[in-house]
Amino acid sequence: MHIGVTDSGIGGLALLAELVKKFPDNRFTYYSDNRYAPYGSRNIDYLRRRVYSVCDELIGRGAQAIALGCNTAGSNLASELRASYALPVAAVSPEAYPEKEKTLVMCTPLTALSRGVKEYVARGAAVYADPALVPLIERHRFDLTPVTEYVLPKIEEYAPEAVSLGCTHYVYLAGHISSAISVKLYDGCARAAKELAPLVCGGERGSVSFVFSGENESEAYGILLRRLISRD
Repeated sequence: MHIGVTDSGIGGLALLAELVKKFPDNRFTYYSDNRYAPYGSRNIDYLRRRVYSVCDELIGRGAQAIALGCNTAGSNLASELRASYALPVAAVSPEAYPEKEKTLVMCTPLTALSRGVKEYVARGAAVYADPALVPLIERHRFDLTPVTEYVLPKIEEYAPEAVSLGCTHYVYLAGHISSAISVKLYDGCARAAKELAPLVCGGERGSVSFVFSGENESEAYGILLRRLISRD
């Protein structure tokens, strides 16, 4: 099966890694819309134009299912995309259980406006939506020390019991957060993979290819993907 995975940058590689581990006998095309990144600080009309354009591109390349590796897209557009396309659409979105534990949802500003995050807030969650965080992670992708020094004090202010990593870029910070603060972490990737599980038929030699709307960063993406696959 040919599965198209997309995000505006390196974040969606976290979902791709989950899918590759769970469904190795499949073909994956990862579309990084890096020319138009980031999505999370844009408006909904901009997001809609870009996500539809990328999905159409992936379908044109033969994708038989789409996996949105972007929480901003998943939170705001997943239902709409499922109604628009005949093929399966899975999506990451913030995962949290605020009725059980004091929860901080870390997400982008546009994700914070989504219905799902608003429901988490109504159930007691706090939200940390920092537009600077995704660009910082992209810039320091191979040495996250500056990002960790920036974000850990902000998380600690909330004194959470659980943190929802409501942007796949933040998955890169998971080890740094858990080693510094005793919290549960949720990233939504396993839940999105579970959506696809009944539909994935395999039957192909496992492979991953990268497509970029801007600069070709295949070497860097390959390194990051291998790290994510081996992190467990």
